[in-house]
Amino acid sequence: MAARVRCRPSLSTRLSLPRPTLTRLPVLPWTLLLLPALALLAAACGVGQPKPAPDPRPTPAPPRWPQPSSGLPDIAVVDGVRRPETLPQPEPGAPCGKVDRLDFPVGAPDGAGFEARWIYGRFSRRYDKYHAGEDWVLRSGDSLGQPVQAIGHGRVTYADPYGWGATDKAVVIVEHVLPDGRRLLSFYGHMEPSSVTLRPGACLRRGDPVGRIGKPRGRPHLHFELRDHLPNQPGPGYWPSDPSLAGWHAPSELIWTERLLGSPGLRWSRPITTEQAILLVTASNAEAILIEDRRLSRIRIEDGAVAAELELAAPPAAAVLDASGETLYWTARGGGLEALRLRPTAAASAADPPQVDAATPAGALPERAWGQARPAAAGPTLLPLSEGGVAYHDGRDLVARDATGVERWRIPDAPVPGRWTHFGAGIVFSDQPADGRPPLASAAAHSFLLDPAGRLSAIGIAWGQPVAVGDRIFVHHPEGIYRIDPGMAATRGPIAATRLLRPLPRAGLEGGSELALPDGSGILISHGGIGDARLVCLDADGRLRWERSTRALTARGRVPQLLAQADRLLLATEQGDLLQLDPLGGEAIRVHDAGRGRREPGVLRLAGGLSGQPLLIDARAGWLLALDPPRPAPVEHAD
Repeated sequence: MAARVRCRPSLSTRLSLPRPTLTRLPVLPWTLLLLPALALLAAACGVGQPKPAPDPRPTPAPPRWPQPSSGLPDIAVVDGVRRPETLPQPEPGAPCGKVDRLDFPVGAPDGAGFEARWIYGRFSRRYDKYHAGEDWVLRSGDSLGQPVQAIGHGRVTYADPYGWGATDKAVVIVEHVLPDGRRLLSFYGHMEPSSVTLRPGACLRRGDPVGRIGKPRGRPHLHFELRDHLPNQPGPGYWPSDPSLAGWHAPSELIWTERLLGSPGLRWSRPITTEQAILLVTASNAEAILIEDRRLSRIRIEDGAVAAELELAAPPAAAVLDASGETLYWTARGGGLEALRLRPTAAASAADPPQVDAATPAGALPERAWGQARPAAAGPTLLPLSEGGVAYHDGRDLVARDATGVERWRIPDAPVPGRWTHFGAGIVFSDQPADGRPPLASAAAHSFLLDPAGRLSAIGIAWGQPVAVGDRIFVHHPEGIYRIDPGMAATRGPIAATRLLRPLPRAGLEGGSELALPDGSGILISHGGIGDARLVCLDADGRLRWERSTRALTARGRVPQLLAQADRLLLATEQGDLLQLDPLGGEAIRVHDAGRGRREPGVLRLAGGLSGQPLLIDARAGWLLALDPPRPAPVEHAD
């Protein structure tokens, strides 16, 4: 309800009002005597006053960078992975065929326009039990009469227009056989009795009509369950304890998981238990290191087999592999630096044996090589050196140690490394000014080249994520793309060596990703500005090839991430989809569909693969997937 606003005249206005005396002027209506007072009140409240004329010469200050509405063309995405609907083929144990894909029961295939208002497992005070399914309704409007579809190929085991009585209406149960032979029952309740014409034994295809949403007690909705038991009776709808322990599944989660694990090109999968996981891949791309909380697993990329596992002394804040992939360096969140030899030589250190499971293969245990109790106080960034060993900042100096822990060199009062990249045999890194000023607003150096001998050179004034392309460095800054010429920096200084190539809408330092084109001809930038998301492709000389908006791929504000698999460029969306990019024209083809379940996406972890090896991707904080997405036909361009 809108609040009432009472306009009261000021004190001076009230004192100046005439006081009408009705007995002295009986001829005139007394209301006419109030007109002067009403006029003064209106003036005090601003009523009836003319509006000020608009300024004929508005002079807004020009924006420093482009406005959030970029006006760029949206990236064109062609779906190259969704398989066409297949006819179910009867086979032994599956008379109505096996499931090829699971869809949602309303708004198929992805539940568009609907939502589960009363979720699975929710406790009801009314029934003193837990909800064994999901209650689906339209996001807006009346759900009564909305169509309900079969979620996959299957056979009807139960159908009754009054399966839940005259109050809660029709029930249909369908049995599905999944590709691996598992059986699953889908349950559809609270439907309109007249809409249920199915009979037990009937075969259904994915998307076939099951009925329409009816009106039970309360508002119209679909009660939807996925379960392993009760094929021939409705069941209670609620359960006195956790329904997942009694044969029910979380419906949306199961549909999403089955879609994900049925992806074309999937080699293997394994659960991830924490969103804080760290994923690293060895230089040979043969093994991956997965750290979940304190648990470290050495995984063979080819088949997902675990070669070894152990418990770290503390949860890591950062971890890197050395150039050989034989030694892992990690810093604890509370401070300290430690080196682990992933392929131990003879026997593990008896003084500090790792904690392992009994199932760990003998002789495959990583061993502790050395450790530094003093924390890297200024930050957890670790720099893996090309000749082996690691460099880190101890709060004052930049220090390098080899694989045995021996100090190799020390740079006193060095800048604190932030983002970094390999550049030949050296490393280019940038720090960040405390005030966060744009690079061109200060003449201070923020990009540095560290050579293998421990010599540090200032090469540019830009800060951000550096990317090496040939003999030049591109820096993705929160407000633009810079290029640094290290050769020019050696003769003319870091200011002359830094050039702003393209301003971008302001973003945080985490707002994007960067990738050099595999043929060395340029660079791709995925940038997330305020109210903006875009892909920018520049050639090696810094000239713009193309620019596309990716706002349609960032509904939750997470910028798409770039990665490479051998010679192909891929873009991972916040939903977990993979798009193959054409570097010439900027077109994209979806090669992996992560599904559209109700689960929120988690932290994105990606690792590129060599030719013949899969990618490792976890975009939903729950599964690590080894994918070799199918290669679509290349996009043809006119000469």
